[in-house]
Amino acid sequence: IIEGGSLFGVRNIHPNAIRGMLSTIAISYGIPVLHTKDGKDSAALFLSIARREQEQNKADFSPHADRKPMTFKEQQEYLVSALPSVGPNLAKELLKHFKSVKNVVNSSDEELKKVPGVGEKIAKMIKELVERNYE
Repeated sequence: IIEGGSLFGVRNIHPNAIRGMLSTIAISYGIPVLHTKDGKDSAALFLSIARREQEQNKADFSPHADRKPMTFKEQQEYLVSALPSVGPNLAKELLKHFKSVKNVVNSSDEELKKVPGVGEKIAKMIKELVERNYE
């Protein structure tokens, strides 16, 4: 939210530079840019957004809603990369080593540590997540 008067009149920056920055924020980063005239207007906007979210979003929040892996291989990598301290590169290494998601989650601490990039800490975090009962 940009609060206050005109962005263009007060600064010593060319208007096209400001427009470029706002477009990058909105388009490249997917962050909506909203303009309000003052604090009261911002509060009213937040209230409107909150009401809309409560009325229209009855479903549970999904952290994966925007990311839809295309291939089966990408889905496997995506699932394994969601494990604690496992990013995309380590997910690929784990899958190359264990050949399947099932084998990754069913492996022991010692087996996990045989994969380059997996140490004691990461192996324990993975095993705890996989084995702990859902509460």
